[in-house]
Amino acid sequence: MNRFIKDNMVLFIIMGSALLGALILLTFAILGHARMYGYYEEAEQLRSQIGDIIKQKPAPVQGNEAPIKAETRFYREKTAQLLPRFGQVKKKALDTFIYTLLMKDPKAKAAAIDWSKVDRQKLEEAKQKFLDTFRAAWSADEDRKAQGGRQRFYQSFSLGLIQDHNWAADLKLTEAQREERWRLALAAFRDEYQKLTIEKVDENNLSDILMSVLGVPRNFDGADQCMQFFMIPMLARMQEICANPPIRGGAPVKPGQDKDKDKDKDGKPGQDKDAPNKLELLNDASYFGFKNIYVSKGPNSETALPKEQIPDVVKNWEVIGDLVSRIAEEGLTSLNSFTIRNMAGEKIGRYVVYHYTFSATGEINKIRALVKNLNSAAEKNRMWIIRSIFLYADRDGAQEIFLERHQEVLQKLEGKENPQEGGAPAPAEAEA
Repeated sequence: MNRFIKDNMVLFIIMGSALLGALILLTFAILGHARMYGYYEEAEQLRSQIGDIIKQKPAPVQGNEAPIKAETRFYREKTAQLLPRFGQVKKKALDTFIYTLLMKDPKAKAAAIDWSKVDRQKLEEAKQKFLDTFRAAWSADEDRKAQGGRQRFYQSFSLGLIQDHNWAADLKLTEAQREERWRLALAAFRDEYQKLTIEKVDENNLSDILMSVLGVPRNFDGADQCMQFFMIPMLARMQEICANPPIRGGAPVKPGQDKDKDKDKDGKPGQDKDAPNKLELLNDASYFGFKNIYVSKGPNSETALPKEQIPDVVKNWEVIGDLVSRIAEEGLTSLNSFTIRNMAGEKIGRYVVYHYTFSATGEINKIRALVKNLNSAAEKNRMWIIRSIFLYADRDGAQEIFLERHQEVLQKLEGKENPQEGGAPAPAEAEA
């Protein structure tokens, strides 16, 4: 055996090498097959994904590439234009105050501001510096939370008497000049802010409103003062607006003002065609979602208004005032219910969203006009998002036609069964 191997050593070496090569080739074949199977599975997954993408509308094929890019560019541009409007309802009022206080020439006679000539960058810098000074002064005031502390702070700050936090430090004004500048700026702010709210802005609340725009929420020094000086007047004002709705794009009708302007041929007053009808408030809608606050509770008739909730209540009233005014000016017949879903709102990113649900009755064209009104509010930096609308008919016109026809048939049948003199049909009672 050993001799046989020795005599055929070359043959065995060749066979061993061939066997080794075959094993190596078999290993490569197995690895290649495994790799090919993996590629096959990946290709199947890609084919499935491509099929799903093609089913999308619009399909991202070569012909749709240009329209998709155009739409993407369009939405980016619109988003860039829309974002600066969020949270900027009071921006113009604040800009007017800052410009009149720090930048406007005190000798200028014209009251109106030509915004096209205002250096916006300089205005933003002046506003930011003023806000920083105000916030620093407010944070440093140890008596700001005491009774009457807000008003004392306001008086000192407005006159530039707070050391190290003087808004007029760079202007080198006398105390009389600072007082005059503040008075003029406050008057300009009042005129601009009044356009934003149904609340009557006067010397009783002007300083508090200005401080709220500067970042200090209103608290009225307690629930009783809030009820007396804000909640009750706001409710009365809102009910007055519903009783005398504003003409679209115009100012609300003033108390005691007659909407009948024109006269007919007999000299009697006629209804103004542009004036919407009265918005009737039904059931709890007359409280606009604040019934639990306005309706007294307990043996001492205490109101259910926690002090810490006052800033949220004030904010909701500001928003609801605008919403209900828009409902009234579109001429809807009645407001049937109104609910505030969350008094504190819902914080989403940098913004707070307030949710309301209301039911109103009106003609379909006026409901459409209300939807358009809310959508166009963005022009005035107010953002209304309509989540859902449910429409219900308060009467069935088709059923009324069929009932009339049914009544006519019954009258004819009863006329034949009970003929009267002259052949006239006997009267029949209507059935419903």
